[in-house]
Amino acid sequence: MGEALVVDLSFVGANHEITIDDLKRGGADGVKPGDIALLRTGWTDTMYGKWPDYFTQSPYFPRRRPSGWWPREPRTSASTSSRSTARGCPTSRRRLPMHRVILGAGVVIMEGLTNLGALPRRRVDFAAPFYKIAGTEGAPARFFATLD
Repeated sequence: MGEALVVDLSFVGANHEITIDDLKRGGADGVKPGDIALLRTGWTDTMYGKWPDYFTQSPYFPRRRPSGWWPREPRTSASTSSRSTARGCPTSRRRLPMHRVILGAGVVIMEGLTNLGALPRRRVDFAAPFYKIAGTEGAPARFFATLD
């Protein structure tokens, strides 16, 4: 739970490698330390259920973390695309280099969010209550934002 900023990446398309310039264009410069960065690509809203393209064609982050990749170091990154952090097969640990980079920086990853386009491009209160399941590295969650 906490304050989140919507970073509008809705201009990226299929197979787009998301760059620092893209993040800046989307408003990531407004992310403050400790914020939740909501990366809105719109991919889940338009492509969920279209297998395998949902996983194999989505926008993504490059394999290596360039300097300054996470502007202002958010504590959580949430995305409308699963592959934005996982280039290639989502079940292969060897093919999830950005997961290791992001999690290694202490940033929690939330993926597959829908309807981020309904949020204004500004700060919102955001929550992601989840179920802790023993022996797993992930958990189902219900994501929601409250607006003034």
